[in-house]
Amino acid sequence: MAFDPTGLSKDVLAKLNETVKPKVQKVTRTVKPIERLASGGSIVLSGLPKSVQAQALAPVLNHALAELIENGDFDFLENRCCAIAVRDRNLAWHIGFDGARLLVDPELTPDVVISANVPAYLNLISQHADPDTLFFQRKLSIEGDVEMGLNVKNLLDALDEDDLPAVWRKAMAALRQLIGLEADE
Repeated sequence: MAFDPTGLSKDVLAKLNETVKPKVQKVTRTVKPIERLASGGSIVLSGLPKSVQAQALAPVLNHALAELIENGDFDFLENRCCAIAVRDRNLAWHIGFDGARLLVDPELTPDVVISANVPAYLNLISQHADPDTLFFQRKLSIEGDVEMGLNVKNLLDALDEDDLPAVWRKAMAALRQLIGLEADE
C-alpha cells in the first residue's frame, strides 16, 4: 500500500481534484502568479550589473546543459554568440561557447538575437509552446544570422528533458504544472 501523507482516501482526493482544481485554475488564469513572479524577477535582474548576471547564469547553464555540451550539441556556437533577449524587461544575455563550456559575457558581440517577452519564454521553457509556434505567432523573433538562430531553435526543439540533471527535470515538471494552471485551454 502506498504512503499517503495527507491521510485522505483516494475517493476524497479525487473529489477534491474534481471540485477544487477548476476553481484554482480559474483564479490562476486571472491572476497568473507564475507570470507575475517571472516578470517581477526579471525586473530585479535588470537592476543587477550585466557582469553579475553573467557570473550567476554561466554555471547554471553549464550544469543544466552538461550532457548536451559533452555531446557536442553546442559546437555550432563555438567562437560565436547568441543573445537571448527579454523584450518587455530590456534584458539580454550574450551566450557563447569556448569548445568546453558555455560563456555568458556581456562583451561578446551577438551573431544572432533571439527575443521574446516573459510569457512567451515561460511557455517555451515549460514546453507549453514550441519555438515554431511562438515564431509564427510573432511572439519569438530571430534577428541576425538566421542559420545560427535556426540551430538554436532546433536545439530547443530537440531538447529532451532526460538530458537534464534530475533536479532540473523536477523543477521543469513543477513549472509545467504551475503554468498549466495559468494556461487558457
